[in-house]
Amino acid sequence: MSWSPNSRELKFCTVVWLCCSVGALYGLTVHTSRAGAMDAAPSVWPATSKLPVSASFKSVVFVGGQCGCSRATLAEVGRLAAALGERCQWVIVLSPSADRSDQTLEESLAQLARAIPSAQVLIDHEGKEAASFHVRTSGEVLLYDHLGQLRFHGGITPARAHEGFGIGQVAICDWVLHHYSAISDCQVYGCPLVSVEKART
Repeated sequence: MSWSPNSRELKFCTVVWLCCSVGALYGLTVHTSRAGAMDAAPSVWPATSKLPVSASFKSVVFVGGQCGCSRATLAEVGRLAAALGERCQWVIVLSPSADRSDQTLEESLAQLARAIPSAQVLIDHEGKEAASFHVRTSGEVLLYDHLGQLRFHGGITPARAHEGFGIGQVAICDWVLHHYSAISDCQVYGCPLVSVEKART
């Protein structure tokens, strides 16, 4: 004997399905638009960093080994690097997970980073560079000028794991091309850097 739902059961199931769909969509929206934690960045190039100050503008980009948002950040770095050329140097600091539980993902991100022309890639195994620049979230970008003065600190993606226009990109272009911007910081959308706590303990 086959079962066929009546109109009341169909309505109930439809309402449940709609509620679940709306809830899932809301949860996804909240997640992608939730900004990561940020501390105040050093106003001058930190003496504890092993990276040298540049004769031009230098952007230091931090990405986490297990953060899916990192791919979006690297995609935008590639676009900015192509647009700005030699006017700005790029250093991509890859912070692997503390237990190295997903080396395949980390190696994939390292390959993406090394594919960006003229970008220097550094593996921050112990999180010391992240600690020097007071970085806590994957996707944080710090732009310093030739005097080692901080000009911009924030993210360059519009949301977590989303490529596209972000005000951070405007700020970096303004500083590099015109040596001025009304934007000095903005939110960053990414996951916590796992290796940072290890460096602080």
